[in-house]
Amino acid sequence: MSTTLSLIVGGVILLVFAIRKWFKRNDDYWDKRGVLRIKHQYSFMSVVINLFTKKKNFLEYDIDLYNQLKSDEPFAGTVDYGTPSLLLKDSDLIKQILVKDFEYFVDRRKMTLESEPILKLMMSVQEGQEWKNIRSIMSPTFTTGKIRRMFEHFNNCGVELVNFIKSKPVGSPGSRDIVVKEAISRYLVDVIGATAFGMETNSLKDPNSMFYKMAKRSSEFSTMKLLKIILMMVLPFLTKLGLKFSDTESWGFFEGILRTALKNRIESKEKREDFLQMMIEAKMGELKTDESELEAFEKDAQLNKVGDGTGKPKVNLTDDMIVAQCLLFFLAGLDTTGSVLSFAAYLLALHPDIQEKLYQEVNGVMKGGNGKVDYDAVTHMEYMDKFISEIMRMYPPGVRLERRANKDYKIPGTNVTLEKDTIVFVSVLAIHRNPEYYPDPEKFDPERFTPEAKAARNAYTYLPFGSGPRNCKFFKVYTIFL
Repeated sequence: MSTTLSLIVGGVILLVFAIRKWFKRNDDYWDKRGVLRIKHQYSFMSVVINLFTKKKNFLEYDIDLYNQLKSDEPFAGTVDYGTPSLLLKDSDLIKQILVKDFEYFVDRRKMTLESEPILKLMMSVQEGQEWKNIRSIMSPTFTTGKIRRMFEHFNNCGVELVNFIKSKPVGSPGSRDIVVKEAISRYLVDVIGATAFGMETNSLKDPNSMFYKMAKRSSEFSTMKLLKIILMMVLPFLTKLGLKFSDTESWGFFEGILRTALKNRIESKEKREDFLQMMIEAKMGELKTDESELEAFEKDAQLNKVGDGTGKPKVNLTDDMIVAQCLLFFLAGLDTTGSVLSFAAYLLALHPDIQEKLYQEVNGVMKGGNGKVDYDAVTHMEYMDKFISEIMRMYPPGVRLERRANKDYKIPGTNVTLEKDTIVFVSVLAIHRNPEYYPDPEKFDPERFTPEAKAARNAYTYLPFGSGPRNCKFFKVYTIFL
């Protein structure tokens, strides 16, 4: 073996050893603090191998951890590939941390996003006072009144979806051959594009729509993209070397579209019923809301917003910040509602009896509204609500909730103190599949969400969009999309 080759082999061995040592540096973290520790069953490399071979879904690792806890064990420590983290299982403790003691857990896991200036400005990754500032601006958006005024967009896009389906060739008697995922994606690009920034994207009408092509590209989820996310979490310094989560071409396309739309809207003084308009009004200090529609923590945000008596937010809402929030609304909507609607189509095919019940309910509403539906009609579809809720139990849009302690926190009723920057997390998927809360959890059953069934369960056993001030801000309008 040549000297050069020996040096290379030796260097690789040292590198592997160093990486392994780095990942194991906190293995005794929870033992030293007297906290029950649960272990990952797989090494980091085996996780990566399983991702590429698709032998094990990434989400199953959290379920494995969760199932190691007994029913009377409220929490346990683990180490997420080098990072000490606390898994929460007890519903009351989850509420305590996400809501009651939110002041200790304002932020999510720290992400280094030096190479992504627009992503860095999105509310979902903002921290501390910067997050509070943007939240105070966003609180008046998507109240019931504002969603009601947007409903024309939903109806128009719904009509186009029906026309799109009718345009497809007839297959077996009474059916048409369509690619369901494509139909759903095109519909969502149109409806979210209209409600986000008031544009007719024509994804359903135009098979070559550039809007659709770029949206599809940006939302495509691959093993490589998931690996990037893991690496950004485990080795955040890689972002300083140019590692990106976003797709440069598609995000650049939407950023350019948004900047042009924002400039034109401000110059023309044209007003529309869309999210971009709300952001412009917030920038100008003109965004109004009915405080009776706000949750308690949103009212607090409103009180914190006013500084000089004009109603203008203390923070200067820049064009970059507006573009970032509009892009977040658009792309996150495609991802969350797209997956839920795809599962809905699949489950309807499996359960024709449920499909018939939904058809009868929707048909009754359509007849009462002369072929159209409005906000009030949709929100009063009881069986539809149960159906959507059960989909999001089995396939929640947010499968893991994370918070980071921004100061030391003593867990109530214990002697355990979480140090600043400790990660706490909730495995939403594991909770939703827990037979203690949902008997026979693999069975699809909308009747789990009757008023009586919901009242009998702790509310914190159902968290599809999170909870507390850092829940998904857009969940109300996303639910209407469904």
